[in-house]
Amino acid sequence: MTARGVSASAEIPYSKVYEVLGRLEAKGWVESSGERPSRYHPRPPQIAAKTSAMRIQAEVQEAEKIVLDELRPVLVESESPESLC
Repeated sequence: MTARGVSASAEIPYSKVYEVLGRLEAKGWVESSGERPSRYHPRPPQIAAKTSAMRIQAEVQEAEKIVLDELRPVLVESESPESLC
């Protein structure tokens, strides 16, 4: 359906519908056709859920990498022979 149709069906103000649809598309829950006017289609729940899980897993892995990169110098320093005295 078009953004205007989504706005009417979901009772989302037309001024906000593109923002909402953009977030849903970024999360993998809807797809847009690319034609004018754009038509939006829901993705199958199994695919949308899997896409969301993969995105969240990638975010967690990135956060883990950042934390480990930040802590590595501290951990190496605390394991030095001088710190044992």
